[in-house]
Amino acid sequence: GEVMKAKILGQDVKKRTGAIDVNGTRRELAVDDIVDIAEMHADPGPAAQPMYGGEPRTSPDQQLMDQQFIDGAVRHAGTREAASQEWMQAGWEYHDRGDLVTAMMRFNQAWLLDPRNPDVFWGFGTVSLAKRNADEAIEMFQKALGLDPRHAIARCSLGSAYQLKMAEIVQNRQTDQRSAAERYLEQSARACQQGAALDPTEEYCFTTWAKTLAFQGKYAE
Repeated sequence: GEVMKAKILGQDVKKRTGAIDVNGTRRELAVDDIVDIAEMHADPGPAAQPMYGGEPRTSPDQQLMDQQFIDGAVRHAGTREAASQEWMQAGWEYHDRGDLVTAMMRFNQAWLLDPRNPDVFWGFGTVSLAKRNADEAIEMFQKALGLDPRHAIARCSLGSAYQLKMAEIVQNRQTDQRSAAERYLEQSARACQQGAALDPTEEYCFTTWAKTLAFQGKYAE
């Protein structure tokens, strides 16, 4: 139950521990616990943004830590692709707890392992959507679909992001943008229809599609 204000000093991949400084005292924690330090949640910086905010990771210390993380994850999972999926799963677990900061951190680690994993960009978009950032969510879902056009749930998630764009216009009472709101609903319905065609068993596609149709006043549909 202790809340620590700490600075991360480094990681030991073999031991899967990390060294932190707590008020001048060096301590070691399991690597998986480090992301839960209160200071990182208060000011997570680029780690809480998709692809680390697009900032180049060029400093020698950062590159060393990234490589150590990748090496350790691959040793555990066998391949970078399998490791990426493992860290994606960890991200979803935090997402489901409502911890969006740590979820994004995990998705970023999955991206480090496999930057062409479409699930990573679906994860980025889902967190962005939960944070009500429609533009970022749309961008991330489109990146996921650029890597895998048959990613059904990413396509339906894009439909949700278009719904959010429509809602922004309505809430801001931008009457001069009524046609834009209607276009976003049309894009949403199209995305959901395409996603449902790709995977007729994906419930999320149909619930999202139903909401869009209701917004359009197409209640029978």
